[in-house]
Amino acid sequence: MKEKKKEIEERVFEFQKTLLLKSIDIRSDVIKRFDEQIFRVKEWCVLIWIGFLGWSFQKEILYMFIIAMGIPCLFWIISGMIKRLQRGYVITSNFLKKRLSNVETLKEMFQKKSLLEIPTYDMNGHYTIRLDKNHKDWYASKTSFSYSFWTKDLRYFYLSLIVINLIIVATVTIAAK
Repeated sequence: MKEKKKEIEERVFEFQKTLLLKSIDIRSDVIKRFDEQIFRVKEWCVLIWIGFLGWSFQKEILYMFIIAMGIPCLFWIISGMIKRLQRGYVITSNFLKKRLSNVETLKEMFQKKSLLEIPTYDMNGHYTIRLDKNHKDWYASKTSFSYSFWTKDLRYFYLSLIVINLIIVATVTIAAK
């Protein structure tokens, strides 16, 4: 009876390890797909923005150049929303990395033959954060829209398009006089 119980514990532990590895793979894949989506949004932004600017040059109407500044702003909002969703997965991946990097904690879990302390099903961190009240505010701030919207990669890309658009508006205004 004791051997059977030990065998069951071993199988459960193997299942937990497999589940942990799969959840790490899934998180990495989801983060990668979010990055690809953000890149596609940037591609579409540049395509539509350049097309609109070209049309504005053809029509020679000043307010169309000013309206063109709204295109990067709109796509910036869309990118920020995607980045916000991605942040939850990145935070839980970092949490897993921290837990698995701690040798003492890892030894303890392997001695217990239990990996239940690691959230494998909670892919984007919502359930885990609800359990840890101290962590809740920090998680909320790191996954807020304003934080995600203002990340370096989005900020530099979209602000550069807006600045270029402002330079074009100024140039067209001066040339029109």
